[in-house]
Amino acid sequence: MKSQNPKLNEKKSKPAKVRTNSLLNCRKLLVFGASGHAKDVLDAAILLGYEEFTLVTTDGTSDIADRNALKESDFDPSDYADWDCIVAIGNITHRKHFLSSYACLRQVSIISPSAVVSKSAKIGSGCYIGAFAYIGPNSILGQACIVNTHAIIGHDSEIGSYSQIGPKVCISGNVKVGESVFIGAGAIFNNGSKESPLLVPDFVEIGMGCHITNSIKHRGLKIIPKPNHISINPDQ
Repeated sequence: MKSQNPKLNEKKSKPAKVRTNSLLNCRKLLVFGASGHAKDVLDAAILLGYEEFTLVTTDGTSDIADRNALKESDFDPSDYADWDCIVAIGNITHRKHFLSSYACLRQVSIISPSAVVSKSAKIGSGCYIGAFAYIGPNSILGQACIVNTHAIIGHDSEIGSYSQIGPKVCISGNVKVGESVFIGAGAIFNNGSKESPLLVPDFVEIGMGCHITNSIKHRGLKIIPKPNHISINPDQ
């Protein structure tokens, strides 16, 4: 039986609101980078309604079909003061360079419309969250993080600035990942607890498919998976 109020009979369909630092009506996006990761970012940006793009790379080359890039030496930031901006570069060192060099620009986060982000999560500026990723309640992403497609960041977890989470990584609840950490595709993390979170220090590199069952104690470790399984010794 239909309601007598015609407004109640209308389909309640609203466009997804993506939390970024952008002006709500901005349709122009400045992108630093023009290779593989930039392709993902551009696809998500188009779905979000961006219409005009400028790409900037160090040497002016672009790996993206039908999209040219501006050489960095020819780039004037003052021309893009009213544009949104994101650094779409997978390499952590290069991502830091562009963010620090052009901190005056309006850095935004690009979140794929198919990603699920809890209302209680906090997303820093300059992040990219890929298709079908999940960011759980009370989780925190620092500045310029990458969370790739189908990755899971569980409740009460933290990802430090500039860190990169690969496709289908599963980070359970109460995990604290430091700054500039690289986590390869398919890695799985055991959950910590509120009193004793599972810790991953700064600058650690974790290969794809690793199983991280305990906290890692030392910064800068490179953890390479064995053919089938790897667990971290609590003393490491």
